[in-house]
Amino acid sequence: MLLNLVLTDVAKSYAGRPVLGGVTLTASPGERLALVGENGVGKSTLLRLAAGFEAPDAGSVSRPSSLRLVHQRPPFGLGQSIAEVCGEALAEARRLEAELARLGQAMAEVPAGSSAAGRLASEFDQALRLAELAEVWTAEARLATSLAAFGLADLDRGRKTGQLSGGQRSRLALATTLVVHPTALLLDEPTNHLDAPGMDYLVDQLLAWRGPVLFASHDRWFIDQVATKVLDLDPAMVAHRASQASPGASLSAYSGNYSDFHASKTAARQAWEERFDREQAELKELRGKTTIGWRQVFHSQTPRTEAGSSKKFYADRASNTLARRGRAVQAKLDKLERDQVAKPLKPLRFAGLAAGRARPADQVIIDLQAVAVTSRLAKVSLALRAQDRVLVVGDNAAGKSTLMAVLAGQLDPSQGRRLVVGALRIGLLEQETHWPDPNQTALEAFRSLLPATVQGSTSGTTGLIGPRDLNRPVGQLSVGQQRRLQLAALLAEPPDVLLLDEPTNHISLTLSEELEAALIDHPGAVVVASHDRYLRDHWPGRIIELNPAQPQP
Repeated sequence: MLLNLVLTDVAKSYAGRPVLGGVTLTASPGERLALVGENGVGKSTLLRLAAGFEAPDAGSVSRPSSLRLVHQRPPFGLGQSIAEVCGEALAEARRLEAELARLGQAMAEVPAGSSAAGRLASEFDQALRLAELAEVWTAEARLATSLAAFGLADLDRGRKTGQLSGGQRSRLALATTLVVHPTALLLDEPTNHLDAPGMDYLVDQLLAWRGPVLFASHDRWFIDQVATKVLDLDPAMVAHRASQASPGASLSAYSGNYSDFHASKTAARQAWEERFDREQAELKELRGKTTIGWRQVFHSQTPRTEAGSSKKFYADRASNTLARRGRAVQAKLDKLERDQVAKPLKPLRFAGLAAGRARPADQVIIDLQAVAVTSRLAKVSLALRAQDRVLVVGDNAAGKSTLMAVLAGQLDPSQGRRLVVGALRIGLLEQETHWPDPNQTALEAFRSLLPATVQGSTSGTTGLIGPRDLNRPVGQLSVGQQRRLQLAALLAEPPDVLLLDEPTNHISLTLSEELEAALIDHPGAVVVASHDRYLRDHWPGRIIELNPAQPQP
């Protein structure tokens, strides 16, 4: 039985646009490979190829027969009930139980020692091994535990999944996949909607997983806890020889945790850039020598005498020496041109926040006085000052997004008062990504999101969207690229109050760090709601922890 997940020289393009080129990896039982890289570089594509949902243009994929992929967008229909989704998760366990019962009954009905009894005993042993691997006798209990760990235990099983929030649907897909317990597990951004208890539960599950695990993630803390190796899907870091460069992204492997990966990648990038600069300088020198002529380069080899028969001897010897040295220079030039590293691609960089207007640091600009929202937000008071940095944390259903909506003025509290001082520009980055027209180009969608004061802008994406993606339909962008587009529009004219709801969800590791650094220098107030433990551990300001509101009778 095949247990390894193996991709060999896999390539994939869409509409002539190379996405992956020459990807090779092996995930063995017990290995947990973290797939990282910039938004839109092909991580989700690679996972779909590994799962068999798409076919590669070149290369091959070998996978265990029992394999599941948890998508960023859950695969079940919005018309299905929670009970139906859970039933599908338990279907294989129930089938194996029924098969064992059938074989046991059949064995009781045939004579002991007969050929039929031997055949049935062999089939029973095989079914029993499969049932033990799938842990079928604990499936119901594990489902209940998973649903509780992901904050879904109290949901009505008859409720349609289309009535759930995006985060609840994602957690339901993850919980039911863990119950199925496939041999190989593929996860696409599994932590985006998990609170601390859910994260801890997932970490424990993966650390005990016996089969191969391949996951794409931008969660630095999660990678540190789980990964046995980091695979960087970054076309800018694949230093092929210039003459052999393959289009699309490929993999660079790093051992250790996220911090080790970050340090190693930084050093590798610097070494590549330094080597490229050295080689270009040497190429310039060698090409100059071949252009001006060997005799001028090796001018010291002039004949030492012009007298008599010696003149021809010395001239011939000088010519031979010049020719030999010239050939050596040309050979060195040819080899360097053939073997030189490719020019390092310039990575997409966040240009930072534009300058905004600064108010007195101690001025209270939004004052929440014992505000609450029935069944959604327990009573909270917050005096937000003009240059505050506030991180809002808490488990799922604690009301973080509700508090952000109250701060933004999009939701009126059921109790208490919200006071605003003066005219404020307030910008909110919501968790969910919605595009009324997915056929709009990224640039058109960006313009549609801009504040009225900057409607005429045709650029200003602050380095968050690459030029080649601006004319692509926004619906064809990755979830991370769509998130970057929303963020770019919000930051085109930084507001007085910047409200970011789970800003590190879906965005790359590099952008997360650059955004966090930029927030420190922003002249306005910043409020962030997040489950990101790495962000919390490095937060420079106040931290407010919310507790769930009590449901109303």
